[in-house]
Amino acid sequence: VMSASMKNWTRDVFDEQFTGDFVVATEGEGFGGLSPQLASDLNALPEVDSATGVRAGVARVHQRDTSDTTYVSVDPATAGRVFDVGMIDGSIEALTPNGVLLDDDEAADRHLGVGDTLELTFLDGTTRELTVEGMYTEETLAGPLVISHALNEQSGSEQLDVSVYIAKAGGVSDAAAAAAIAGVSDAYPNAELQSRGEYIDSQAASLDQLVNLMYGLLGLAVIIALFSIANSVALSIHERTHELGLLRAVGMTRPQ
Repeated sequence: VMSASMKNWTRDVFDEQFTGDFVVATEGEGFGGLSPQLASDLNALPEVDSATGVRAGVARVHQRDTSDTTYVSVDPATAGRVFDVGMIDGSIEALTPNGVLLDDDEAADRHLGVGDTLELTFLDGTTRELTVEGMYTEETLAGPLVISHALNEQSGSEQLDVSVYIAKAGGVSDAAAAAAIAGVSDAYPNAELQSRGEYIDSQAASLDQLVNLMYGLLGLAVIIALFSIANSVALSIHERTHELGLLRAVGMTRPQ
């Protein structure tokens, strides 16, 4: 029941916040990510309206309390056409290399508003004072902080896209768009092209690992229970045999 609920929630999140048509994801874990050149090559295709790579990193936030947090980095010119994170102030397109977008809950916790400043220390040890340039309500995909690729490239972190999200051009069929995208993505060994539906299903299916783990634990519990029952019954019979034998030895009859 929990797994089914989580799967439905995952599908709802991507249905609402991902407005594109295709995704190029990494084909398995451990490959590091996708080259940023892939998104650039895809944006050059006439069949593609927008292709945006998403990257992730970690920074230390200095505001009210010092804590480490994850952030997402995007290309402001293209991300707004593929994602809808519920902007309530500002816009993704207006994000600058000196700015940051905040989830509204994160902003409330740190008592920040649009126009305020926020200090972040990146992996290279540099501390930058960023201006809050917008706020959004949907943090499931965006996380608590969003910065631009231009700023992330100065952070000392590895510049690889986690995935590339794509919106096809108007009037282009899914088959034609998929063929054009595959012509570019096939040149990258760790790239896997998925349609919107396939990608959402794959994200939901990741919960199956948890379900299989629960089944494994359940099976182990059943095996242990069977051994315990068999052992208890065997001991009961063994003890009762000796008890009855002793009673017969001192004169008790079988009916007694």
